[in-house]
Amino acid sequence: MKKNILPMKHRWIYLLLGGLMTFYACSSNDEPEPIPEPEPTGPTFNKADSLALVEIYKQGDGANWWSQWDLSNITTWNGTAWGLDTIKNEYRCVELFMRANNTGNGTISPKIGELEYLHMLEISGKTFRGEIPTTITKLKHLKYFDLTYTWVTKVPDDMFNENFTYVYIGENKRLSGSLPSSLAKLKGGEYSKPSKRFAVVFNAYTGAIPVIEAEINLEHNNLTYYPFEIAGKSKTGEYNVWAPHNRLSGNIPDEILKDTVRIYHFSRQASLQQEGYGYSNMPSDEEIGKMITKYKKEHPEFK
Repeated sequence: MKKNILPMKHRWIYLLLGGLMTFYACSSNDEPEPIPEPEPTGPTFNKADSLALVEIYKQGDGANWWSQWDLSNITTWNGTAWGLDTIKNEYRCVELFMRANNTGNGTISPKIGELEYLHMLEISGKTFRGEIPTTITKLKHLKYFDLTYTWVTKVPDDMFNENFTYVYIGENKRLSGSLPSSLAKLKGGEYSKPSKRFAVVFNAYTGAIPVIEAEINLEHNNLTYYPFEIAGKSKTGEYNVWAPHNRLSGNIPDEILKDTVRIYHFSRQASLQQEGYGYSNMPSDEEIGKMITKYKKEHPEFK
């Protein structure tokens, strides 16, 4: 009987196929090993923010702050608050309260401008001296600023914008020169509501008041000029730009004197000035009282 024998030159094909089938059979019986998933890591503190805060603490004479920091332990940095950047999985500094006593000798570090997510800043205590660095104007998210009881001498002219909801600059006896012109960019404000308050009070500012359309208190400075285009123009019926106890003087224009509502509001905004100052033709309280009583009879809707 004749056998069918595969020619030698073709036998390698069968050997190769047999090997592949054997390998496949062995492999198909084994369970594939799962690929291990990386262990999740928690958020970290942003390095740039941390390094900036270290410099701010050192330059600000942190040894005289109400709470001293251990610079090697970020959990001791009282007065800071952090928000989570979920995209980068890291914490960013969003609030900074620099509260010091009155015996130190520190300044505000230019590194303050590197806290790019900062939206709330408070600086208080006579430990702090010199000027607020211009780098602070880089903080595009800043909307709350409190500067109180310091020896600071200057706030950058272009610091403020329409995003601010709270500005309080008070009891800084060395803070002089002109008011920051950027106060004119503030919007809204209700002095009766602490969360929406604008006030620059009990400092040593001089010169003219900018044309400010927000509600703001400027009492107890040394300001010398009130822009009459906004005098007595209060959209809310309350004080618009409140400026008693300054050094305002001169004559009130007739257009304001003849407008009962405007002179009524302006008398409340600016009648009481420092000794030796005041408007020479400001009506007395009695005269204004009679004017407004008559006006209310004619306009019962007036409040």
